[in-house]
Amino acid sequence: PTGEIVVVSSGTKNVRVFDSQGALLHTLGEGRLRYPFGVCVDRAGRVYVSDFMAGAILVFDSQTREVLANIFTESRVTSVAVTCKGEMIMAVVLPSKESKIVVR
Repeated sequence: PTGEIVVVSSGTKNVRVFDSQGALLHTLGEGRLRYPFGVCVDRAGRVYVSDFMAGAILVFDSQTREVLANIFTESRVTSVAVTCKGEMIMAVVLPSKESKIVVR
């Protein structure tokens, strides 16, 4: 909502938040993420991060940087999105190596 750019960094295991000019503002998830893979931001500014290795979605408050929720799944989560109605959509890889979309 503020024009910030949010990027997941699997190599450094965090999420980086930049201003609209590309200057690093802060990071999220330091020491909490095993293999962040996907990221999205909802209208309220909450940052959703899919952690592939942990099989979880972590939800961060973009201002306080606190974890608001840690949603564990049965599978590896590759992507996450939030609809305009506030529904969370995840792309997961099942143990059988099949992929599916889950809406919560």
